[in-house]
Amino acid sequence: MCYADKEEKTRDQIPKDKTDTPDREKEKEILKREAERMNEIRAYELAHPEESARELRELVEQELKQKQARTQQEAEKAEAKRLEAERQPKPTPEEIQAESLVRERAIIQRQVDAKLRIYYSKLQKDYILRAKSKFPEVNRYFIDFDRSMIKQGFKVGYRPFVEALEKGFGGIKWGIMIHEEETTASPAQETLVEQETKKVTPANTQITAGVGADAKNLKSDVLVIQRALLRLGLLSESEFNTESKAVSDTATPSVEQEKIVKTIAAIKKFQEEVLHWKKWDGNISGSDSETLKEMRAEGMDCDKAQKKIAEYPAFKAKREAEKGAAEKKKKAAEEAKQKAEEEADRIKCIQQAPATAENASKFINDFSDVLDLADVLKEYTRLNPALVSLILSESGRTKRDNIVYALMQRLEDAELASVNKDLLEDMKSALEAWLVTNSDYSKEIERLERFTSTTLTPQALLVELKIEGLSDEASQAEILELTELVREQLDIYPSLVKAFKASPYFTADEKVKVFGQVAFEAAKTEFLLGTMAYRGKKWETETNSGKFVDVYTTHSNGKEEKSTAAWCAKFVGYIYSDILGAYPMKKKSEQYRGVWGGSQISNGYEEFWDKDEKQGGKQVGQKKVGQANLWKTLRLQVAAETDTPKKIKLINDFFGAHIMPQTGDIMIVSRKHNNSFSESKHDNFDESHTAMIEKVEISDTGVYIYTIEGNAGDKVTGKKYDLLKTTEEANSLASIVNISRFSSYNFGESTALREKEEIITAAPQEVSPDLLLLPVKQMNELLIQYGQSSDMFMSGETLSDISSELNDKVD
Repeated sequence: MCYADKEEKTRDQIPKDKTDTPDREKEKEILKREAERMNEIRAYELAHPEESARELRELVEQELKQKQARTQQEAEKAEAKRLEAERQPKPTPEEIQAESLVRERAIIQRQVDAKLRIYYSKLQKDYILRAKSKFPEVNRYFIDFDRSMIKQGFKVGYRPFVEALEKGFGGIKWGIMIHEEETTASPAQETLVEQETKKVTPANTQITAGVGADAKNLKSDVLVIQRALLRLGLLSESEFNTESKAVSDTATPSVEQEKIVKTIAAIKKFQEEVLHWKKWDGNISGSDSETLKEMRAEGMDCDKAQKKIAEYPAFKAKREAEKGAAEKKKKAAEEAKQKAEEEADRIKCIQQAPATAENASKFINDFSDVLDLADVLKEYTRLNPALVSLILSESGRTKRDNIVYALMQRLEDAELASVNKDLLEDMKSALEAWLVTNSDYSKEIERLERFTSTTLTPQALLVELKIEGLSDEASQAEILELTELVREQLDIYPSLVKAFKASPYFTADEKVKVFGQVAFEAAKTEFLLGTMAYRGKKWETETNSGKFVDVYTTHSNGKEEKSTAAWCAKFVGYIYSDILGAYPMKKKSEQYRGVWGGSQISNGYEEFWDKDEKQGGKQVGQKKVGQANLWKTLRLQVAAETDTPKKIKLINDFFGAHIMPQTGDIMIVSRKHNNSFSESKHDNFDESHTAMIEKVEISDTGVYIYTIEGNAGDKVTGKKYDLLKTTEEANSLASIVNISRFSSYNFGESTALREKEEIITAAPQEVSPDLLLLPVKQMNELLIQYGQSSDMFMSGETLSDISSELNDKVD
């Protein structure tokens, strides 16, 4: 089809009412004449430009005059309105209060009406549901009834409405929703309204900007806050009347602070004496202000505010006392730190004194008196033994023995234990060189032989000396003294751990393995000491408290005061933080519990501990409630197998694929023996029990995990978990929630969680696994020997096995 054909067809399809008509022809003629007239005007303007410009100016001037006239009229009207407002009497504070009361009553009335409508709707739905089978049209009946009530002006829930309702719809006690009309409120209802208007609520404290010191203080906002302060008893009636009148009389939109001094003081009083805030400014910053939120809080009323004000003097005195104590403590800590730094500098100076003949001669010449020289050299024997040896060599045969004898008179056995063995040999040789027998020299030679011939580390030697001074019937106080000495010897470990961590001679896995062995040996030390102190009985003198327990909870909870929480994880935390310098490098926030707990160790909620496998870390199992658990999957697989060798193979395969537990690993134990954390009733972290693994034992007949655990029967003891047991019972495969191993990244960073202290690092090349393990192992051997010989491990109750070493010795 060609274009002309389509155009013709389209024209044929135009409705008749759209084609040209006489009216339409007339309209076209008018438009044509108008176009011709406009052409003539444009032609005239082009021919006479000056006259066109003049007419345009006149038109603009006329428009400006009309606009000015309108502006003048509007200004005159506004002025007249202002004058009329000034002639009107200003509302008194009583009128303002009454108007506010009316508004508040209206708000409460609307709230009551809304509740009645909701309740009526519920009753109506219930009625329809019950009656629909007999009366299918019941829904339409209610629609007609509601329209009728609206037409008659009867409000939902009031007596006329309810009476009509009961006549039309029987079977329900509609009268229980009855409410009197506002105009004829009963005394009881009036009291309810009055009580409601005395409360500070969001409805009666709506403000648009700040109120108080350094605030915008719009008149309407200030009046709202003054009313709230009056309700709480923070502004007296006279203060309210005076300052609210001053606000009302203010001509400007905002109120000067000088007019609301008592209001600002009342806001400060609320912040300081009611809320007990440490800082107060007399300012309510706006509708989202914390001060305003506290004013509106549930239970905040005049009685509560006055009670808090009455309590404030005692609270303030206590807070000031605590502040004073904190400042005193801070000052003491600063002084102690300064003294420690000065002492560190002094020790460093001694250590760095050059061991040269020139320097040795200077000492000999400066201190010609042997006793004075011995006084000076006493510290050098421990801190700079090479220099002391050189001084003895340079002092000559006749003087050397006198210097050594004087030194021996000044050195206690505990100090000699820390002296370098080469120096001790030099001192012994100096005394032995004296040809004439001297009983005094002989005694000192015997003392020196004791320290030069021993294979014990200095730390273990000190413990041996202490034990030698104890009787077989040592009291608990004496064992506690021994405990303090042993713990002091463990102070060497954070620096050794940090040095070993930096060693280039061991892999991350090897380092973490050694750290785990040190952790277990230190835990065993605590077990031995505590068992001797309490003769194998409970360690708690109160719930979660005791001589040993308080040390664990204090040193691992990030605070200086003891905790009353369960202490199984705190025991592990004490070992790892105080002995191995473990610090949560990935910690995001400090919880009041510190970072020691099953959930915290597992990182189920927050990233506390690093377990990077490249750095020797590992973790297998559930991290928090609700997660799946590989240990549970393993338990179900073992339970389904009947053949013991196949059960053992399943467990071995699991170890190979996921984690082979090793000494020092942390095992989180299910309280319900279902391979899962329990939901906490106390805080945001899940509940569990925490243990430290000693070893895994695999044989043809079974697989066992041995642990050492705090808070197990109110003491530290050992347990044995049978992994072939798959029922939900204690000490079984069902007990395991997860096994965690910290990476090397966490170790040697801090001597305590309370404060991240700098640890002085020894030379990495000087630190070996034996150097780390030997001191604590030797001390444990000495403690076992003493406890066994004194029958201190016999308690009338069987202690759980902790290690193969103890199985035969501690029963």
